[in-house]
Amino acid sequence: MGLWMAVAQTRDLFPFSCDNQCIMEQSTTTQAAYRRIYNVLKAQILSGEYPEGEQIPTEQEICTRFEVSRITARHSLRLLQDEGLVVRSAGRGTFVRTTAPHKIPIVEGDYIRSVHRDAPNLFRKLVRRERTEPPRQVKDTLGLLDTEECEVFERVDIIDDVPIAYDRVYLPCRFSMEYEQELLTAIDFLPRWLATEGFQRSTIREVTEAVRPDEHSIRLLEIVPEQPLLLTTDIITSERGTPLMLVETFYRGDRIQLVSTGTAESILEHRHE
Repeated sequence: MGLWMAVAQTRDLFPFSCDNQCIMEQSTTTQAAYRRIYNVLKAQILSGEYPEGEQIPTEQEICTRFEVSRITARHSLRLLQDEGLVVRSAGRGTFVRTTAPHKIPIVEGDYIRSVHRDAPNLFRKLVRRERTEPPRQVKDTLGLLDTEECEVFERVDIIDDVPIAYDRVYLPCRFSMEYEQELLTAIDFLPRWLATEGFQRSTIREVTEAVRPDEHSIRLLEIVPEQPLLLTTDIITSERGTPLMLVETFYRGDRIQLVSTGTAESILEHRHE
């Protein structure tokens, strides 16, 4: 009897001796699991298997792949986020954080000269060319009839296999349609096209704004949905004021910066107008 009482007293004095030991072991196992998952994903990110901007496995995918609970998967992603390796977006997923690359300065809107100076290895690729009916706003700007079509072509500008910008050109069909691809993909396309069509003088009106990327932009520029874009809309007119062309250019905000200069007096004067 005394022995059983002694055993009972021992259990009362040390209530964590059995059940809580199992709980502690289980907790240690869980911690080891999310640490292991974290180490695997971290290695894949640092090795480039998941490049910058790319989505990594979701919580559910981690659960399936590593046979762990949702809580364990969430802990592993939180460790990656705390270390600054990933960015988590509610409802969209987890993406590898992008480092801040060198931005090409486009000075005074002169894309041709700026690219030749700071990105001589830029490559332009033609990804679309067709005759189609443009949006109403483009028709009004170019002075087209309701059913009138125009030629539309899109080019992507690429540096070191990274797309930095793409443009969409609307060209009325009254101009020649026999342009060679070499001309369409030239960085100095506009001045060469004007010379080809015999325009000695022209005017460009440019509007710049920040926009959200649509699915088309995301695909062409290989960006995540949260990444902002700079949109410039250029309207080229002849010396007599006739609209010749409309060009929409979408720049990646992490790759391009627009730079303008002027005297302090002129800047202050414009601000107070």
